[in-house]
Amino acid sequence: MKAFTMLLRREFWEHRVLWIAPLAIAAVMFLTMQVFAGYVHLGFGNVGFGDASPAGGTLPHSAAYELVVLATATPFYIAAVILAVIYLLDCLYADRRDRSLLFWKSIPVADHTVVLSKLCVGLLLIPLGAWIVASVTTLALGLSVALRHGLGLGGGEALTQWGGTPGWHMLGWLRALAYSLYLTLAAVLWYAPYAGYLLLVSAWAKRAVFAWAFMPPVLLTILERILFHTDYFAHFTQRPLSGLIQLMFSDLGHHDSWLSLGSGPSPGASVGPYHGLPLQADPGALLASPSLWAGLLITALFVWGAIALRRRADA
Repeated sequence: MKAFTMLLRREFWEHRVLWIAPLAIAAVMFLTMQVFAGYVHLGFGNVGFGDASPAGGTLPHSAAYELVVLATATPFYIAAVILAVIYLLDCLYADRRDRSLLFWKSIPVADHTVVLSKLCVGLLLIPLGAWIVASVTTLALGLSVALRHGLGLGGGEALTQWGGTPGWHMLGWLRALAYSLYLTLAAVLWYAPYAGYLLLVSAWAKRAVFAWAFMPPVLLTILERILFHTDYFAHFTQRPLSGLIQLMFSDLGHHDSWLSLGSGPSPGASVGPYHGLPLQADPGALLASPSLWAGLLITALFVWGAIALRRRADA
């Protein structure tokens, strides 16, 4: 376990961009908010959020606040996806390219330990790091805007307003964080086959690792379409985010569930019971999905292949 922890630290020492990038995004977002906070007005009331009746199809300000928090975290997750793809494709390939593989084979660290540490970084630690930095950033942004405009700090049964824009709300922030953490962990399981595939390519490719990663699936999809007029390969390899969200949350298929949520409070008014986004987490449905477990099995095969290739590698 100590060796595994040291390997994880080594990855972040050698790939500093993994932690510098999210911190840079957080700094840019915070500084931008400080400069333009006085000029920004989200105007929820103009897009169907706020004071209309339930029949009018409006979203309560409480739910709107959660959407703001989730939207603020989006750049961190986009960056995490890009960083994870680049890291997973480069991690094992770089060991052969710079001949550091000779050093790692000279010390008593098993190949499977090395490969699993790299998978842990690319598949788990990068997304969780994005979630942590995004959580701290949304907290800092929310408190900064609230204190700048004298909104106060709302608790579980009050939501402060400034010009129709949700102010700070502790319960809304915590709910948004819970949603984003749930989505992060579910996405780690759902997209694990992609991470395993990238790791396998990184262990196998001699050069042009990015071309070897993306060209074969594209060519196979095109050839199948031309030769057989079918899309079985594309359908089998696609794991859309919409499918994951349908598994994660129950009662998401109702057309009006996102709209008919009741009326929101008037600007500056407090609300009664807290009404956030109409999402009911359903981890049981996700864990019972055959597609999820099939993907995890394929991931295990990819990782096993990467370990076998590393054992046979000769720098």
